[in-house]
Amino acid sequence: MKTVIAPTINVATHEFFVPTDQFVSIAQNGLSGAELVGIDADMDGTWVQVLPVVILDTSVNLIQLGGPCTYRINKPITTNPTGLYLES
Repeated sequence: MKTVIAPTINVATHEFFVPTDQFVSIAQNGLSGAELVGIDADMDGTWVQVLPVVILDTSVNLIQLGGPCTYRINKPITTNPTGLYLES
C-alpha cells in the first residue's frame, strides 16, 4: 500500500479520485481509544460526509470505496503517530 499520510499525531488530509467501476482500499495504523478517521466525498464542489458514516477506527483498520468519486481522508489529532495508506 502507498503511504498517503505519513505517521503523525497532527491533523492531516488527503484527497484522491477513484475512477468509474474502480475501488480503492484505505488502511490506518496507529489509532487508539475513541479516535477515528472520517471520509468525505466531493459533491459538485462541496465536501459532504460519506453516509452511512465511513470511518477507520481501532476496530476497523481497512475499508474499500468505489468510484467514480473524489474523496478526502480527514485524520484528526491522535495520541499515537497514525499513518494512512491507499491501494488502488
